[in-house]
Amino acid sequence: MNDEPAPQPPPQWSPEARTWASLLLFAHLFAIVLTVTSYTQPSVLQGQVHALFETYLRNLHLTANPVSYPYARFHLTHALAGDVDFSVEVEAQHADGTTETITLPPDVQPLVRVRRYQALANAAGTLADDQFSEGISTILAKTIAGSTLRREEATGGTIRIRSHLLPELQNVSSLEQIARAMRENVTTAYEADVIVSDTSVELLRRSTTLEVAPAEGASRGASGRQPAQDARERQP
Repeated sequence: MNDEPAPQPPPQWSPEARTWASLLLFAHLFAIVLTVTSYTQPSVLQGQVHALFETYLRNLHLTANPVSYPYARFHLTHALAGDVDFSVEVEAQHADGTTETITLPPDVQPLVRVRRYQALANAAGTLADDQFSEGISTILAKTIAGSTLRREEATGGTIRIRSHLLPELQNVSSLEQIARAMRENVTTAYEADVIVSDTSVELLRRSTTLEVAPAEGASRGASGRQPAQDARERQP
């Protein structure tokens, strides 16, 4: 004798429930299409409709308006400096002599946390540009390095901000080539030693090749010759 209960028929939606579900699904798809199509140059009508759905899109992290954080990065690239992502590496030096490297963005869940860490790394890399003053260019680097090293209870360390350059067209024919190009095609935008105390965090920026070259050239005379050569010519 089979004691298993007989299978129940699936629940039937009423016409009113199906109507409301269809309306909600249409509104959701309409909001997504609006986000993608109004990112670059929205019209006045698109801006007004976007403001109507702004609260809903913000909760889904699909807000296309840059003034409403967080916003989705649906944009075309023109191979400019602002089109690349940055990564931040903090190398912590512990009292026992061991080192540990912490990288931003980390591999965490949910993925929206990765996007927020990526936005922080991009902001730090953008500010590290030489066009800004020392106080502005190091404000995020000092904050990231100080908080990371204190969390790791480290005595000091090094912070590096790396820029991931765009791969060449011939290197994007397969997923493996794209992944390899993204790992290898990087450059160091900022690097500094970090000194952490109980009350302050200090950064000692390391000189790059481009920064050292003018100093070497400046040591020569006005005629471009080495000082030792000028001294020999002045001897009687």
